[in-house]
Amino acid sequence: MFEATGIILAGGRGSRMNGADKARLIVDRRCLLDRQVETMRRWFTEVIIVAGPHRCYEYSGVKQVFDERPDCGPLMGLYSGLHASSHDLNFVAACDMPYISDKLIELLMNSAVDNKTADAVVPLVKGFHEPLLAVYHKNVLPGVKDSIDSGQLKMISFYEKINILDIPEDKITAVDPGLLSFLNINTPHDWHLARQVFGKPALGESG
Repeated sequence: MFEATGIILAGGRGSRMNGADKARLIVDRRCLLDRQVETMRRWFTEVIIVAGPHRCYEYSGVKQVFDERPDCGPLMGLYSGLHASSHDLNFVAACDMPYISDKLIELLMNSAVDNKTADAVVPLVKGFHEPLLAVYHKNVLPGVKDSIDSGQLKMISFYEKINILDIPEDKITAVDPGLLSFLNINTPHDWHLARQVFGKPALGESG
């Protein structure tokens, strides 16, 4: 276990899922957020869920915080989670990723612990950063805030202001050969594909 914070970003409106709460979607008989919370509890001494004011989740020992400003996307979730965190190192993941590999978490966190100059440790997959499954030092907060204040809401909008340690794809595939950790559920089609991985029938949403 790492003396660090696991931050789950659960603030999406689910517009491409017809307004459904993605955190409550079922894959292999368990909702996505249950999966994420269990994973984070295994690895981190603190777990934070960041959500919009219209979502409320209750897990024992898990802190929930709300986006400090509405309609600013996952970048606002990152800011709110880091602001509430008790630790310098923070593993950040979107709630709609059901297959995050423990070995990948270990790789990213050990890389962050070993590299004292990196502000963020970010996987590179197919030549692109994966900012929603990455490690961020709390000292990126000013850069994130500057991007939000200037209306630059892409998750990587502040990357030019910080020192990033890229984790190349060959290192990632060594611990996650199918890159399943990066499968996320944005649409009903994505949900169907995710359920196929487990070979399970559709089970709807939890209550």
